[in-house]
Amino acid sequence: MSYHYHTVKLRVAGDHIKSEHLLPADCKQITGMAYSALSLSELESNTVPVSLTFPSTKLQENLSNIDLENKYDALLSQSSESTARSYFKSNFVDLLKGALLSGIVFTTVDQQVIADRLSELLNGTPFIDYIFEYDTFERYIEKRPFSSTSYREYQRIRLEITIKERVISYLQRNSARIFYYDKVIQSFPESPMRQVIFPLVFPQSILLENLRAMDLPIDYLANTQTEISAQQYFQQKFIPCLEEKLFEHINYRAIANSELQTRLQSILKDPTFTAAIFDNDYYTNYLKYKKYPVSLAEMFNRIIFYLSKRKKDIFFYERQYIDYPTQSGEQTLITTLINGNSFLLRDFPLPLNRRLKPIKKEIKPFAEPIMVNSSATILIKNKSGLPLDCYVYFQYQTEGA
Repeated sequence: MSYHYHTVKLRVAGDHIKSEHLLPADCKQITGMAYSALSLSELESNTVPVSLTFPSTKLQENLSNIDLENKYDALLSQSSESTARSYFKSNFVDLLKGALLSGIVFTTVDQQVIADRLSELLNGTPFIDYIFEYDTFERYIEKRPFSSTSYREYQRIRLEITIKERVISYLQRNSARIFYYDKVIQSFPESPMRQVIFPLVFPQSILLENLRAMDLPIDYLANTQTEISAQQYFQQKFIPCLEEKLFEHINYRAIANSELQTRLQSILKDPTFTAAIFDNDYYTNYLKYKKYPVSLAEMFNRIIFYLSKRKKDIFFYERQYIDYPTQSGEQTLITTLINGNSFLLRDFPLPLNRRLKPIKKEIKPFAEPIMVNSSATILIKNKSGLPLDCYVYFQYQTEGA
């Protein structure tokens, strides 16, 4: 037998209310009801930020549509890194602010609010620093005449790809500062909201795929003279690549990717991470004496194994829940009239401020189903006189159910 539920929400401010509500058109007979209410005077409002989905695909598409080809040539021709930074800030940033959010619309927050947050982020010095770190200027901008037009074009394309990747990466790392909306929730002052932690599935296959896609300089690492220098090189060259690329294509609906990135950075900077990679004679056997073929496979396995052991520190999300008072109060009565003159009149005590069970368990069933036409009238006698949010649940069946 199929049951359906219809919810009516009432705001009761005085000591009495009479309100008529239409029932669903397919409601042919009512089989039971349930009631609950919250005392509004005991609640206080809190504003909490809620993360939005990071629009990676649309941002990349918008970035590709910006005509910056001539500006990349001009950037490539700058004589020093300081002039390159100034040129980038003067000629790139405003174009990025104007075009990156094109076509990106969220129903929970105004686009202009998102645009203002983006503008503030891109105007900051950390953004320029991020674009030009990892030797961007030294790698792509030559201080000598280019040997050929084709080589210059090759350098320009490499520079363009790198900058685009870093723009998206920076936005993703700072997603929590841009892509969020403020949600107002109510809680009881004497029972504050509590944080509940939920684990996420460890994305081992995606992590391994991302590691294999990285261009990591294993040959240079194999030629370092001592294990200490090997570890230093690993920290200077490998860890920045891991911070930037390891979490690509990993997206959870419950948490922003930027939050995971922040946790990952903290894990990778922990001295125990580098120690875990180089333990068990990894440097001696795999690098110095080349006892086994030098490859990244063993290192990748060690990275995945270490992260799996620390997964509780990275792969989780938190949710806030209201702790309602444990004691309920029956401070009022509710009466329902159904089906016009041939009505059912019942008085129920209305329990206040308690956590609801599933609706099926809250329903008070009728001995016989009550046939309905179209509406029900609800009368509430509020003994406390405090404002209430009252919920009335109708359990009904459709014709032939």
